[in-house]
Amino acid sequence: MSSERLIYLPLGGAGEIGMNAYVYGYGKPGKERLILVDLGVTFPDMDTTPGVDLILPDMAWLAERRDRLEAVFITHAHEDHVGAVAHFYEQLGAPVHARAFTARIARAKMAEHGHPEKAVRVASPWPETVTAGPFTVGFAPISHSIPESSGLVIDSPAGRLVHTGDFKIDTDPVVGEPFDRAMWESIGADGVKALICDSTNVFSAHEGRSESSVAAPITELIAGCRGMVVATTFASNVARVKTLAEAGTRAGRSVCLMGRAMNRMVEAARETGVLTGFAGAYLALAMNAGFVKDMTAGRGFIALAALIFAKWRPVPAMMACLLFGFLDAAAIRLGGTPLPLVGRVPVQFFQALPYVLTVVLLAGFIGKAIPPRAGGQPYVKER
Repeated sequence: MSSERLIYLPLGGAGEIGMNAYVYGYGKPGKERLILVDLGVTFPDMDTTPGVDLILPDMAWLAERRDRLEAVFITHAHEDHVGAVAHFYEQLGAPVHARAFTARIARAKMAEHGHPEKAVRVASPWPETVTAGPFTVGFAPISHSIPESSGLVIDSPAGRLVHTGDFKIDTDPVVGEPFDRAMWESIGADGVKALICDSTNVFSAHEGRSESSVAAPITELIAGCRGMVVATTFASNVARVKTLAEAGTRAGRSVCLMGRAMNRMVEAARETGVLTGFAGAYLALAMNAGFVKDMTAGRGFIALAALIFAKWRPVPAMMACLLFGFLDAAAIRLGGTPLPLVGRVPVQFFQALPYVLTVVLLAGFIGKAIPPRAGGQPYVKER
């Protein structure tokens, strides 16, 4: 009987949403050679973790065994799978393998933290493989709500493992590869020792809708609207962004992407070739293109300020966006540091200013748009 063993150790992501980090190992007990699949974050909520920006998995066990870690493999570019790569690079020191789009996102994170981008290596899709110690790993394309998602085919001396990553069965996902049933059947043809499978929404009896099914109703909706149309979506859902942009273009509208994360995802998709036919279909505000480099993602008040004046006062809208962006950057760079004459300014001061300004702008706009009528009569604006 062999004295070597195959191990599987979730350090995050099992039984929870977020912080995906799964260790696989093979070898003699206590001397196994290891690989890590995914390294993500999770996000806080006001009920349980107020004031927390990000929650990271506990990697102490793996950091203590970094000399046995062969490589890190990232299945796709959602934050709960790739968001902690740069945070733990110094502790783990292992090369990172990902497909082109995911690698582009991971390299940007590495650069922001001052780590070498070359530590992230681009892997080709299945049937190409990467060898890491006793493991041979292949990236098998699988459809999901972000481009170039992959399940991992992990071959070891103990047998084949299939780690699905996140997925949906979509044969026409608009952006990215469709689900390939024949490929997956061939992967399992000779047997699979263990399937490590995504279980999100497993208790839902309804089939997921194809991304292609939403294009027609969205196009019809936008074409039938008057005035400005505002749509929100996850920045990583590049297919939905493309659907919205194409619907707007067909309706004769100008399309504007708002938000640093949105712009970053679209640029990554274009640069890596997963998003085509999109050049010129949108207008990115100057702040989105990096004019305000340190502006944090997901700041709703910036979009809100732009929307307040976008139709009626475009120049003030741009000025407000830039001002709010600089205040947000100040919260990062100056919060808590001593300043001349005023001393140490709490980060909360800078973070609160944009919200105060937003309320002032809203109050001023509403007051101007709906002035009071003499005699206390309600004001009804004529169409």
